[in-house]
Amino acid sequence: MPEVCKWTAERHRQQLSLKTKLCRFYAQGLCTRGAACDFAHGQCEFQPVPDLCRTQPCLTVMNTGVCQDPTCAFAHEQGENRRFPDVGD
Repeated sequence: MPEVCKWTAERHRQQLSLKTKLCRFYAQGLCTRGAACDFAHGQCEFQPVPDLCRTQPCLTVMNTGVCQDPTCAFAHEQGENRRFPDVGD
């Protein structure tokens, strides 16, 4: 994957995680980021954590051909792959 695509994919994952946790500095009156903060400044800003299950292949399956973990959240075959959610979905 080209470096630009890797950066774009990482930024996309970061955007999906915005405001999914409370800002620990805001709770203490110490957040200096204001509206630019990636964390929620109260219940009204909380966003649901995105479901990323089966959006990437299982590295164990790729490396060994089999995954025995019943709680594995990664895709084990081509048909299991889900599309990565869009920001705002």
